[in-house]
Amino acid sequence: MPRTREELLRLLNAENGLDNLKMLLETEPLPPVGRDVNNHIHTTYSFSPYSPTAAVWFARAAGLCTCGLMDHDSIAGAGEFLAAAQAARMGATIGLECRVSFKDTPFGDRKLNNPDQKGIVYMALHGVPHDKAAGLNDFFAPYREKRNDRNDPAIQLQQGRVRHRAAPVQRPGPAHDRRDRQGAGVGGFHQERVEAAHLRQD
Repeated sequence: MPRTREELLRLLNAENGLDNLKMLLETEPLPPVGRDVNNHIHTTYSFSPYSPTAAVWFARAAGLCTCGLMDHDSIAGAGEFLAAAQAARMGATIGLECRVSFKDTPFGDRKLNNPDQKGIVYMALHGVPHDKAAGLNDFFAPYREKRNDRNDPAIQLQQGRVRHRAAPVQRPGPAHDRRDRQGAGVGGFHQERVEAAHLRQD
């Protein structure tokens, strides 16, 4: 009998998730590899329930031939993501997504590709060379810290709202060490969606 999504997430988000992935690749039925690609996959380094290993599993289970890491202000999951993709025999790219202000430009008063704010653009850095990931992650460290400082009060507010309804809302990062993991960050747009999802569980 195929495993449920929750069972798969428990296995793949565990500290030995990569070993579990290799076991699942041997034992679980998978569709043929197709021609579809998704190079914009968020993981636990953003606000997603999927570790980098889990993200690769679900990409492969969807029949994708290539998957791409794309977390907010972080590329800290790159090593795990690439190892998982290699185990799954999938093509993989790594990158990160960041917010850029166009405030003092002719575009400053327009909504561009951010649904919440004028003059703010989400930009994606795709195809980062594997040997440059650590340096890029270090470069974005002060931006993650500012984002986390800005978002922590909102997370605490949400925590109070959903405490009696569901699991706690936490800053992103692997489940075993969310607050201290380097590279975790999240945007307000994603926080609102998480809060809405928790409230729908009533």
